Amino acid sequence: MTLRHKITHVFCPPHLPDGDDRSHSNDLTLSGAVRDSAFDYSSHLDNPAKAHWKCVEKLLQNLEEVMRFPRLEETLVTAQLESMTAGDVVAYLIQAQNAAVVFRRGAEETIAESFEVSPTVAAVMGSCGKLICSYPGPAIAVPNAVFDDAVFRVELAHFLCKMNSDNLDAAPKTSKGGSTVSEARDTVHPRYITELLTGILRAVGRPAEIQRIKKRIGDDVVWRGSRLPWRRSSLWLVIRVVLQTTLARSSLVLDGYKAFMLFFMNGLAGEAMEHKMPDDVLHWMSAKISRRLTKLGDSAPSWLSAAVLKTCTKIRNLLDGKWRKVQDNDACSPTWNPLSLNFLADTQLSLPSSHKYINNILNPVYSAFQPACSVAGSRMHGSLDDFLSMTAESFQDSYKANPHLTLYDVERVVSCGIDDWVAAVSVDDTAAACEKLELLASKYSSAAKETYEGNPEEFSRMFLTVIELWVAIDKLVLRQIPILCNYSPEIPISLLERLLLRDARDIQRLCLASGYIRKRHSQVIKGWSAFSDQAAKRNFAVRFVNQDCQLQALRDRIVDAASQERQTKVEELKQLNERYHDITRRAAAMDHEYKINRRGLRKHRVRKCGKCKLESESKIEIKVHEWPLPVDRFRVAMAVFELNRPLAFDMWRSITCLLLIDLCSPPFEQKHPHTCLEEYSALHPYYTEHTRSRVTLASDTKPFKKSHYYSIRVPAEESKVCVNNGLNFYYYDKRIHVSPSDAFRAVDISGPCSHQLPPGLYQNLQRYLQHTAHSSNEVLCSQTDCHRDLSIHEFIAYGHLRSTPSLQWLNILREIRANTLTLRRDEVHMLLAQAASQVGPMSDSGKLMWHFELEQPQFRQSLLGELETLLSTISGNWLEGLTMNTISFLVARMLCATAVVQDHSYHKALELLRIVRETTFCWVLELLHKLEQATCEAEKEQLRGRLRDLAAICRSTFDVGLDDATPLFDSSRALEILICCAIVIHNNTPPQFSALGGMSRLLIERDCRLSWKLEELVNSMILQGNDGIDLGIKHVWPGYRKGTRWQRVDGGDHSWFTTNTSRSATQCSQQVHFDVLGGTLLVEGRPMGRILDEIRSDPIFKLVFGSQAPDVIPSDLAGMEYATRSSIDEYRVYFRVGTDGLIIRAQNETNPDVLELIPPQKLASDLPAALVENHVHWFNLTNRTIEVRPIEKLWKSSSDNWKLHLSPEGHLMVKGDTSLFDVHSQTWQMLSERLQPLENPKNLMIMLENSKIVSVDLPRYGLSFFINNDQELECRHPRGMVYDECQSAGTLIGLVSKLILRPKASSADDNAPRLVLVPEGDVSFVEQGDHVQVTIDTSGPAHKRFRCQIFQIDADLGCLVGNASLASNLYRAYLHALTSKPCSMDPLTQKTGTEEALSILHSSACRSFMKVDARSAKLLCRIAELTTRRTWYPEHLKCMQTVHWLVGLPVASQHHGFYLACSSIKEIQQQLQVFHDGQSTAVFKDFPVDYDDHLLRRAAIRAAVLYPRTLDNSLPGGECDAVYEARDVRPSSADELRVYNTALAVYNWSAPQRKRSGNKILALVESWKATVLGVSTAFPLRYHRGWLSPDLPASWLSLYDSCRRSEAQQHRFQLIFSLPAMAYTSPNLKDVVGTLLAFATTPQFKNENPPDYTVYNLSDGYTPSEATLNKIVSRRARPYRDSVTPQEYRERLERETGEVIAKMTAAWPCNKPRPSSDFLDSSGITPDALDSDLSELFRELLPELGAEESLESRPVDPSSS
Repeated sequence: MTLRHKITHVFCPPHLPDGDDRSHSNDLTLSGAVRDSAFDYSSHLDNPAKAHWKCVEKLLQNLEEVMRFPRLEETLVTAQLESMTAGDVVAYLIQAQNAAVVFRRGAEETIAESFEVSPTVAAVMGSCGKLICSYPGPAIAVPNAVFDDAVFRVELAHFLCKMNSDNLDAAPKTSKGGSTVSEARDTVHPRYITELLTGILRAVGRPAEIQRIKKRIGDDVVWRGSRLPWRRSSLWLVIRVVLQTTLARSSLVLDGYKAFMLFFMNGLAGEAMEHKMPDDVLHWMSAKISRRLTKLGDSAPSWLSAAVLKTCTKIRNLLDGKWRKVQDNDACSPTWNPLSLNFLADTQLSLPSSHKYINNILNPVYSAFQPACSVAGSRMHGSLDDFLSMTAESFQDSYKANPHLTLYDVERVVSCGIDDWVAAVSVDDTAAACEKLELLASKYSSAAKETYEGNPEEFSRMFLTVIELWVAIDKLVLRQIPILCNYSPEIPISLLERLLLRDARDIQRLCLASGYIRKRHSQVIKGWSAFSDQAAKRNFAVRFVNQDCQLQALRDRIVDAASQERQTKVEELKQLNERYHDITRRAAAMDHEYKINRRGLRKHRVRKCGKCKLESESKIEIKVHEWPLPVDRFRVAMAVFELNRPLAFDMWRSITCLLLIDLCSPPFEQKHPHTCLEEYSALHPYYTEHTRSRVTLASDTKPFKKSHYYSIRVPAEESKVCVNNGLNFYYYDKRIHVSPSDAFRAVDISGPCSHQLPPGLYQNLQRYLQHTAHSSNEVLCSQTDCHRDLSIHEFIAYGHLRSTPSLQWLNILREIRANTLTLRRDEVHMLLAQAASQVGPMSDSGKLMWHFELEQPQFRQSLLGELETLLSTISGNWLEGLTMNTISFLVARMLCATAVVQDHSYHKALELLRIVRETTFCWVLELLHKLEQATCEAEKEQLRGRLRDLAAICRSTFDVGLDDATPLFDSSRALEILICCAIVIHNNTPPQFSALGGMSRLLIERDCRLSWKLEELVNSMILQGNDGIDLGIKHVWPGYRKGTRWQRVDGGDHSWFTTNTSRSATQCSQQVHFDVLGGTLLVEGRPMGRILDEIRSDPIFKLVFGSQAPDVIPSDLAGMEYATRSSIDEYRVYFRVGTDGLIIRAQNETNPDVLELIPPQKLASDLPAALVENHVHWFNLTNRTIEVRPIEKLWKSSSDNWKLHLSPEGHLMVKGDTSLFDVHSQTWQMLSERLQPLENPKNLMIMLENSKIVSVDLPRYGLSFFINNDQELECRHPRGMVYDECQSAGTLIGLVSKLILRPKASSADDNAPRLVLVPEGDVSFVEQGDHVQVTIDTSGPAHKRFRCQIFQIDADLGCLVGNASLASNLYRAYLHALTSKPCSMDPLTQKTGTEEALSILHSSACRSFMKVDARSAKLLCRIAELTTRRTWYPEHLKCMQTVHWLVGLPVASQHHGFYLACSSIKEIQQQLQVFHDGQSTAVFKDFPVDYDDHLLRRAAIRAAVLYPRTLDNSLPGGECDAVYEARDVRPSSADELRVYNTALAVYNWSAPQRKRSGNKILALVESWKATVLGVSTAFPLRYHRGWLSPDLPASWLSLYDSCRRSEAQQHRFQLIFSLPAMAYTSPNLKDVVGTLLAFATTPQFKNENPPDYTVYNLSDGYTPSEATLNKIVSRRARPYRDSVTPQEYRERLERETGEVIAKMTAAWPCNKPRPSSDFLDSSGITPDALDSDLSELFRELLPELGAEESLESRPVDPSSS
């Protein structure tokens, strides 16, 4: 670790640590290494130079000795200062102050220099290059007469040591939670050294004119998940600055410094090589020392040049040796000996995995059949109490069994019973009731949103149901929390206007809900919201807490507990401060322990040194105490409220968010706050968890406990340890991860409440369907949006229909007559359904304003008349089914509006529905007949879809209100049609509605709800014996014979009915089941017509039939259950569900052989994937042959198919004269190993042709190989190329997925180049040994096709040559970049892979007029991502960088130029977009964008040493280096001047003359109003941090006593450091400083002892005040008696009180006042008690008087003495 530390800080390689790595051991190692190197360096110098170098050796020796100790050791510093002779230099790093001090001994003077050692993070990160700094800072020449003073040296050393260990207030400050904290991630201002120490030394010396240097300082600030960022070693900077400034002023001059630096770095490079550091580190070090040597040029000593060259050569040889090994491994090829193989034997297939399954087919064992379907578990209707449970299990179980019907049941019970349920809830049960309602709303809406997706009509019903549940919760919460009525319900009325409703009962529900919400809005105080983050008196949480005793008690508990914790923390701080001071005192009294080693040298061992252990123990940290609640009282109330919010209110918020965010808001960008209230450890114990809660308080700022401010060093002040709360709370939805108040502003359900037009002619008209705000003129102006295949008249008519919402019905009537719109189109039906169903605004009387025309008899007559005319024109064409649906839809909507008015139009509407029904039913029967006659499966599938849709349209004529439905079933004919169409729909609908598209799904979902709505009516008709059910079944099952009366299954209350058919002479009775809801018809427990869902969902069935569903009948083949009703390509197919899954057999009409389908997975391990995937395997049970047929020709046997012949002698797979090798054979293994870089062995086809030629096909690549006569593996295309035993291309080293081909020896073209075959695919890389291993993912199915890039190896040009396409060039560049060895060149290109890749990217081939495709764009993104991503942290401050290195790729391979080059290509392509038709910028949507230009430029400049100058063209432009305005130079600083003046006065031992300073001091003391301590122990006059911020009330008299006892010779240099320190940090105490100096320098004070009292209370002053005396006299006044009048009593009391006050004031000061009886007649006041009180008062004030006299009676100005 120490070696890595030295390399990191000396060489500063590209990959830096992610956090602070400073430690004492690292600093000691670094200083020791430099010292040792200096001694070694001297052996290479001549004698004159050695004499000058001795100064450097001593300097570094002293520095290393200082660094041996964790802290600056006072005795050692004193000794070093004392031992200095002319020419000596000593340097000290004052770490705590971010400064260094250098002392240079001269003949007459000693120069003290200081400078800042670590620049600010803003300056470091603000510069792209290096910082240009000037060194040193201020310099002071101190006369040796002063410097040699023993007391001065001791005090100077003492000051430096204290400054090195004390963390003062010079650190940058930041505010967090209202508390000011030190920012530990930035550097400290060095002012305590560069100003305070400079001012002190200037008082005893003079400013020195010295030679200064400028240095380019390289530094960085890198952070990633650590407490502190990485910064370059400040010790290393001190060493460099001191060495350079020292050598620059000597005869060795600057070149001597550079030579030594090179010598030292060269030694480190050799050490790194010995310790086998990573290649990229060695390469970096070699590059750095080579560069330094080049810069030195001829000035470098020859021996040094030779040493550096030797080291660089060793590193290069080491790297080259490793690189050769990597190349050798890359060139290796697998074992090849085809002569050792037995080809004929290897064609015998072993079939180890499938052998057992095939044997089971030949020896079948069948079990008895079980009923295919069961109705025992038929669904029962759920009640409201069932759904409203605490766990929602009833809903979930029911939904899992039948999603749609469960949702319908919830909507039914909520609409019918929610009001009664709410009314029955007691006050005590309110919370539980709200929780149940919210849970149901959540589960229901989540399920409905998924099930109803894409259906705006169902979404509207779901939304209405959730609104009703919200209303129920709102009623309950308002009953419990009345103040909520003042706050917005948050639900806009406009949302309800978007719903699509056409049922009278649904519209009535909407009117009630809308009225309730309107009423709630009318009670709201404007601007008040329960979700408001604003901390104010009107905030809901604040108001609630103010009236809730429990929450107030909770707040008090939190405050009390926090106060107790804070008091404990204060005590802990006090103890730690005392412990720190005790340890430092004990350590100061000890000496370091040394041991004499074998060579007789003293050696200091830190771990065994008692003083070092104590100093280590003094590094104490204390964790801050963060106040758990915010500072603002309103925010306190908000936090306390959320800790234990009422459950009912919590559920109200949850369902409101559910409604407005989950259902009504678009997707938001998620917020991920740092802390949520319940996660905050300080408040977590008080948090009450609600399982259904979703709104909480969150904060983006961290608490102190989770930030890098969580602890501080001791000693510390209480204000730094006890901090305010650092969180900034706002309301947050933790389920959706957004702020509710933000989400509420974007609510909109126009999308989910609107039909979505499919792609095609009408797609551009979506806005005209979805909205009504457009005008007719806007439609006319938008004719350019009209599709070219759509007439402009229809475009205008479509747009006009909803342009004025109040005229929608009139527009519908007009368009039906005009016949401009193509009514058979899905899009036109959607438009009319949207206009007819959207409820729109509601009047105050509850009328739907957009549908007023439906209440006008004349309009209804006109509408029905036009619909009749339309019906008569289309009744002969069954292709007009959707037009029929539109007619029935509009009629049903009209009936909904006029249900209570049964006039002529009402009966006419019913008759019109009957005509539509009869017409469409005839079409259904016609299509049924067509379906039975069809033979082509594709035609049958198309007919099934049309038949299903027509049956649903026919049934839609019953889709009216329940009150209007009864007249529709006036005969058995209606039930007949309803039942027949239900069975037709069931038999032709896939299990999941989502498999249907567009209008078909909408029709089926409407029909599903219709079945649920009519269930009770149809059930009653069936139970009454209506023979319509028998007639309906007869249409789909001609063989049906009416038998027993229909009855409910098991007599339950569900939708299944059963009957038994009648017997006949030739047929027995059969049990029949029918499901009213689903339309399922079962005969003997098996479906008629439609195959079982269990079979349809089986993978084998999907493989053979896809989405087709052939009709089935009971099987007549032994062992099988079902057979297809008709033949499929001359095959009758049989099915059986066995224990191992579905069994499928087939029998040709002209061939008795039975074929069984073998599941592909059974053969997957025994055959190549190319013969398993997308193939079927028919096993002929007669001749025991398995034929492999392509899936697209699965019913056609062919001689071109592979056939597997099974026999006891062996299994052979042949196709003509070709045999397949066994995939488990040695032949397969040997050949597949050769081709494995390109292809997985399972995807090969290895065959024996004509019993002599071994051929290998790679179907996914279109490649083929064979073993030629020379026993070489030859490629058929490209021709004449064979597998090269040397699999190295001289480049792309490390790429596993490649194949090298060479021309075969007998080739006519001797100059033909070798080829590299590289597959295209997703590329991955990983570090492997000394290089990177790159692989290309070629996984995937056998039918997946792969491109294979073929590159020629051009040895003359030294490059790979591919085709001219952009994708090919980018792919080549990408592979070069990944396989780059940054420290070594590829043999072919004589460049690194990085250089070659950038060369390609900058070539014209990548920047030409060429259209970029998706492949090229993806490659550009991948190449750009190779550049290391660097981001700011924090992003808004931009003071540290986080570096995201790619794992597995060398650091130097992550070149900045990749991103820049790819960005340039991207910009070129975007500029050329105008020339490419259809070009879209979407191809670049994944291009990385979070690369900061500044950070990219910084990285590029730092890494420039690694790359040749030819790559500099990729470097961003602009200035690099920046001049740093160091903080160690502040011209004319008032603070330094104040220090200087104070120190000068101390040095001259004379206090400054100030007028009226005594009065000012007296006023200061009076202002304390606190307890002043007396003299306990002597106050130390030596500097310590207490002088910077003195506690004057506690130390004033001790300071006085210590100062008056001081002597100039002994204490002058103590006070010269302490008094200026006070003056520096406390400008307001300048009079105190002067007074203390006067105490020390004025002889009069030496005999003036301070008072002997230990404590002085100045709160009441130091004289008896009139108010105090008046209070005492009043307390001792005699009670009033009737002997005198009240007026006389008051006058006498006032007179005697005044007399007492006058006498006492005159008597002060004295120990005991004169008795009051001497001057009072005692008639109004009790004298004894009064005298006792007055004596006590005088005794208390006497010490204060002494303190006052000690200030007032003694002059503090020298002039007054």
